[in-house]
Amino acid sequence: MVHALDSLYPGVTDVQWTKKRKQYTADFIYNDLNISMTFDKRGNLMNSIEEISFESLPSRIKEKVTTFYSSYKIVMVLQRRNGKKVEYDIEVIQGKRHYILNYHPKGYLIHQYNVYKVDAASTPVG
Repeated sequence: MVHALDSLYPGVTDVQWTKKRKQYTADFIYNDLNISMTFDKRGNLMNSIEEISFESLPSRIKEKVTTFYSSYKIVMVLQRRNGKKVEYDIEVIQGKRHYILNYHPKGYLIHQYNVYKVDAASTPVG
């Protein structure tokens, strides 16, 4: 696993490894971005979730977000891989409106998830 990870992210340090069944997950920060990768027992990459910059998105997705969510603040951008399938999640917020936008690489919106925040001060205790 370590060799496979090092070939993808040379020189990465402070990797937190966890094992679940026959899968090994590496969580780490690389160039100030959060990354989580899961490998099988042979060291083959099975899936990953990588924080990326907005500029790293496919141009069609950037155009859609810039057009339809121009007044929103971009909180985080993730690239999710599961085998050969790739999707992008963009977290945006404007006032009380807070969404995670799930995009296909070709630029169409798969789903828009509402993010609900609970104010800890208004949550009953006990």
